[in-house]
Formats: sequence, C-alpha cells, structure tokens
Amino acid sequence: MVNLQGQTEKLSYKVYYNWGFIWIDAGTLILTTSVDTIDNIPLLRLEGTGKSLSRWNWLYKLDDHYTSWCYPDSYYPVLARKDALEGGYHINNEYRFDYTDSLVYISTEETRKPLTLDTLPLNEQLYDAQSATQKLRFIDLATLREGDTIMLPIIMDGVIHHQNIVFNGLDTLIMQNKQVYSACKFTALVTGHKLFSADDAVKVWISNDEKRIPLYIKADITIGTIKIFYHE
Repeated sequence: MVNLQGQTEKLSYKVYYNWGFIWIDAGTLILTTSVDTIDNIPLLRLEGTGKSLSRWNWLYKLDDHYTSWCYPDSYYPVLARKDALEGGYHINNEYRFDYTDSLVYISTEETRKPLTLDTLPLNEQLYDAQSATQKLRFIDLATLREGDTIMLPIIMDGVIHHQNIVFNGLDTLIMQNKQVYSACKFTALVTGHKLFSADDAVKVWISNDEKRIPLYIKADITIGTIKIFYHE
C-alpha cells in the first residue's frame, strides 16, 4: 500500500513566446497534486490549468483544464477529463478506464460537434496527459542510460499516441533568476507534427532530486519558440 501522506503540491509556471529578440509574456500554467478517492479507492488527483494572459485574449484565448485520477504506485489513470477553450474552440473529453473488462469509455463534445460516446480496447497500459507527466517525473533513473528511449502510450482527443521520449542524461540548468539546478533532460520526439520545427523540437528539464520538479520546457515551433519556466 502506497503512503499518500505528503502527496500534495502546487507548481506555478510562466509561459513565454520567444521570436528572435522578441519576448512575449504569454500565459500561466499551474500543476497541482492532491489526494482524492473514487469508489473508496485512494488516488492521486492531478490537475493542470493553462491560461493565456487577458491582454492576449483578443488574439488567441486559451483556457485549458486537465484532471486525472490515477493510482499512486503506477500512475495508471482511473478517470481523466479535459475541458479546453483554444482560440474560440471548445473541447470536452472524459475517459473512464475499466481494467476489469479492458476497455476505455470515451465521452467527447466539441464546438460544432454533438456529444459522442465510444469505447476503445485497453490492450496496453495507457496514460492520459496528466498521468503521463507524473510517470515521466518519477521514472526510475537507475533503469536508464543516456540515449535510452522511453515509450509512453497516451490517449489524447480520443486517439492513442505512442510517445517516444529520449533520456539525454544529466544537465546543469541556469534559470531566469540565475538559480542553478542539476536536472534530468528529456527530448519528446514529435516526428511529422507540423506545429514543430523539428522531430526533436520539444525538450524538458526535471530537477534531479526527490521532488523531480519540471523546471523548464522548450518547444521550437514553426515560427519562434514556446518557453515554460518554473516560478517559485
């Protein structure tokens, strides 16, 4: 039985858009972990909230909420929800993971599309966006060598993606406030994705300590770069 005491945290981030010498303070990201129950089963509740700053809402308003309830030992999800507004387009997803019958029950509703219900076979251990993030944070580094690839099956918008992530070893990271961290560096491969400028365009640095805090995320897109910094 996993001890859930102390399994709570709140992490704050600032999101920037960078294009050459132009830096735009674009939004915020909040990640929270708490303890919850479903059917009297103790679970981790993982929440991610991303919002654009109000001064940019006329251009592109973003208001995303992700919530996942998952087992504290494996991070396999029991229930996951997405409620997102991106550029005037709404999407609401819910996934219920039935490990007895090996099925995922999917509910999806989008702007200009009615509510749809579907099922997918649960043929492999599957994560949603929040539980996959937690799995990567606390992966056992003793099992990895620099250059190893981790594959995480993730369901997003009703589609299962087999996300490959390369472990780049340890790195020294100097943050905006000049604080220096020892960090584990990972590269998420985004082969064939038109949004990104290269297959290895997304990189993540996670603190090399027991807290394993995501410190910095850098995504090179077709025009410019999105940078997300941990803000204490």
